[in-house]
Amino acid sequence: MADVLGLEAGDNILLEVNALLGKLKIHARDLVRIAQLSSFSDVDGGAGMAGFDLTLPYAAGSVGDYLRQGFNVLKKIPRSQHAAILAGTSITDVSSYVDAALDEAVAASPAPVKLFFPTGKYKLNSALGEYVTTGNLVVDLQGSVLDFSDAPTTGNGPLLGFTGTYGATVALTANATKLTQTISVNSAGLAAGDMVRVYSNTLFDSTRTNTKIGEINFIETVPDGASVTLVDGTKSTYNTAAAATLQKLVPCRGVHVRDGTILGPGGNDQMIGVRIRLGLECSITGLNTRDIDLVHLRLTDCVNSWVARNSCEEAIEDSQAYAISFQDACQGCNAIDNRMRNVRHAFTTNNNVSTSWGVTRDCVAALNQCFNNIPNYVSGVPQTSGDAFDTHAGAENIHFWMNHVRGAFGSAFNFEARSGSVRGNHAIGVTTHGLFFAPWADEDGASLDAVGNTFEFVGDDAANNDYGIAVSVVAGAIHRLKINDNTLISKSPALRIWGSASKPIRRLTCNGNTGEPRAETLASPGLFGADIRYVQRGTFSCNSIVGSEQVVHLENVNRLAITGNELELIGTSGGPGLGLRAQNCDRLNVTANQIHYSASGLTSTVGVSFSTADPVTNSKVRGNTISGFTTNVALNGGSGSTESDNA
Repeated sequence: MADVLGLEAGDNILLEVNALLGKLKIHARDLVRIAQLSSFSDVDGGAGMAGFDLTLPYAAGSVGDYLRQGFNVLKKIPRSQHAAILAGTSITDVSSYVDAALDEAVAASPAPVKLFFPTGKYKLNSALGEYVTTGNLVVDLQGSVLDFSDAPTTGNGPLLGFTGTYGATVALTANATKLTQTISVNSAGLAAGDMVRVYSNTLFDSTRTNTKIGEINFIETVPDGASVTLVDGTKSTYNTAAAATLQKLVPCRGVHVRDGTILGPGGNDQMIGVRIRLGLECSITGLNTRDIDLVHLRLTDCVNSWVARNSCEEAIEDSQAYAISFQDACQGCNAIDNRMRNVRHAFTTNNNVSTSWGVTRDCVAALNQCFNNIPNYVSGVPQTSGDAFDTHAGAENIHFWMNHVRGAFGSAFNFEARSGSVRGNHAIGVTTHGLFFAPWADEDGASLDAVGNTFEFVGDDAANNDYGIAVSVVAGAIHRLKINDNTLISKSPALRIWGSASKPIRRLTCNGNTGEPRAETLASPGLFGADIRYVQRGTFSCNSIVGSEQVVHLENVNRLAITGNELELIGTSGGPGLGLRAQNCDRLNVTANQIHYSASGLTSTVGVSFSTADPVTNSKVRGNTISGFTTNVALNGGSGSTESDNA
């Protein structure tokens, strides 16, 4: 070393090195020392001093290749187009290049693959289609825009989609009864862990026998060649599965699409934005989607998957102008913290009625915001109304929690599922109902918990048929109904709870609700506060209800405890004016209520009135505080008693 530098004994090595650097016009301060290169805290050294360009195709195995963490879409696009794409000014169609990049990424799975789009605008004049994959794929838009505004507007397919595969089917060799875990079937080709679908015309709902509906399950064991045992936690609780079929499925697992903008083709495009079919533990997150008129984001036959932190705007020119849709046999899926505006349904569960092979189950929509929910349009003409949050087609165990709706051309929540809950939601300014519960259910009955919601400024200027919460049976009885601690400000009755003679509500819990008319309808003739019919048993307690003609109306209600309520009549015209009216009821216990007429103008008012034509039997009226009425209590020939302590 000394010979190379021309050094002799006694020379100052540091001075000589500095002199050499000076000749090379390099200063010692410009050198990065090993300590700096390995520093975690030196902003002038460490990794921050190593250059990296996200757009460059670094060699395999290099640090640059490692930092890219996957496949770069720009590698497939000619370099002459990079600058415009990255600047967001590109008008050149790059559909074929992006399609090639997606094909390459899909082909590299199931090894973990990340396909990323360096931030820019990608003009796509055709849909990217649906890619068949086994999964472990991340499509990271990194804030980029996928611009499909000039793409074809027909086909009903996804602009970007990923799917597993639907395999062979085999018929059950014996009917699978309710709660069955082991089913008789030719198990050849099936193994433990396989994902399968069991479907039948009668597996779920006896009232919809023209619909092939079923569930996705997993094979736990293959005990012999003639049967399989399904995972216990997901077996059906529905009707006998006569003539059922089992189908093997190969899911795409761990497919994630995230963090970018997707612009649709615009008016009446009849396209789906992003769809994942047969996904297992998949997600669509952080997208901003606009101008997609069929469905913005759809999960079909997915299990344990989610849609979160997306913004969906404008979907109007189709009956399925939805923001987020969980379709067919989706199970254990969540829609969390999404924002929707100008769509027919912000969220829905649905199937294809006569062709679908599954019912959506065990799903949650929570912390979502819906603004200006609208009807669908055809050629600019409004058609059917749009409910903000919607579930139907026999879905089971669906939960709407802590969502916000501001402005809905329909109901805030339309609940036609068999079971679930609506909790802690807030809606203001909806055209029809805050919550409409009309379940499709088999003979086992339906159930719903509606708890802690606030529905205000409910109803339009049409007839008095817009309710804070409305319940109406469609198919099968309601087994259990809990309506507790809701605040309801509506044009018509705060509560309309109707079973029917053939489909009664078997158990009602209706406690702690506050219901009153909107200010502009305070004195509307005919306005009830609560209208309850065909209930077999339950409680109506600690509610604060206001009505203008009748505060509470009971019809064909049995074994109901009506206790501790505050009932206020405020009507000034029409009539008669009744605090609580009952007809054709049995075993009512009307106890410790405060019933008050606080206005004037109604004549022949009665605090508690039992019908003469349809008598009330075996009932008690006692310990109530009744004031302002012409008559406090009128049993009108019904059997029962009124105690002297009503005052």
